[in-house]
Amino acid sequence: MYEEKNESGGQLLNIHRKEIFGFAALMIVFGHSQDFVHSVFPDSLVSVIGYGGIGVTMFAFLSGIGLWHSLDNNDDILNFYKKRIKRVIIPYFFIAIPFCLFLDIYVKKDAMLFIQEVTCVGYWINGRGAWYVAWLIPVYAAYPLHGRIAHNRNWLSAVLAIVEIIMIALIGIPIRFQSVAAATLAFLIGDFLAKFIKANSVWAIRGAASLILFAPVYFFGILRTQTMYVISFACIGISLCAILAVVLDHSIKSMKRMLAEVGAVSLESYLFNIYIISVSRIILKNQIGSFVGVLTYVCVAIIGIALSLYVGKLEKRV
Repeated sequence: MYEEKNESGGQLLNIHRKEIFGFAALMIVFGHSQDFVHSVFPDSLVSVIGYGGIGVTMFAFLSGIGLWHSLDNNDDILNFYKKRIKRVIIPYFFIAIPFCLFLDIYVKKDAMLFIQEVTCVGYWINGRGAWYVAWLIPVYAAYPLHGRIAHNRNWLSAVLAIVEIIMIALIGIPIRFQSVAAATLAFLIGDFLAKFIKANSVWAIRGAASLILFAPVYFFGILRTQTMYVISFACIGISLCAILAVVLDHSIKSMKRMLAEVGAVSLESYLFNIYIISVSRIILKNQIGSFVGVLTYVCVAIIGIALSLYVGKLEKRV
């Protein structure tokens, strides 16, 4: 059954926040299948699957909006950190430690690798581990200071976004940090727009949706520079959030309920997915790109989402 239309402005992004998180989480799970299907599916389809990574910039954009609203509702910094520890740090350790014990201690017999990966330091050193969490932790740690300065001066986030783009254009960044740069840009734009979204500005959601115009730059490789890659990757994620918010406002309840359930455990689904993939690589070895690999990834995706939903229920009881 279809629901009646709620709002027409920026508040749609808050109203359908969980559903958008859920859609983004499913995009990421879909995108992570690329290595398992590249030898089985046509190259064009494999390329489309790779676009699932845009879900991470959707996460980052919504996080920028969410953190602004969190401090706007309650500027108690201690309470801010308690919520982030409960929502990010505890689930991360709960999921990461068992998998890293198996992957780094049991399989590779490398205690230092275990420490680096669990603490997220490994990503900044050699690109290993959950990069999104490695990015998210320092962002959450620094945000209260940024929020105190920029909360009522949201233009500062726009200035920081422009500075980031200029710095990438001038000095460049290692390839493995491109996703981090895109996530940071999306986050800053989310933080900038949050004030207008609270005011239910129709231009906030229209402006975000219009960023889909950057899609040809990314999909067709126009202006093949690192700077344009980062900008277009971030802008597509932002525009998808805005477009989905409008679409979801006219969608059936059952679909929204399903997406909201996944969205409530979006971080957990991401973590289970990447770690189960790592385990399956060890098990499959040379079969990862075969039809067996495709069937395995279907199981990986289903098991990961099922486990994340189960852990989400456990978290509610704590």
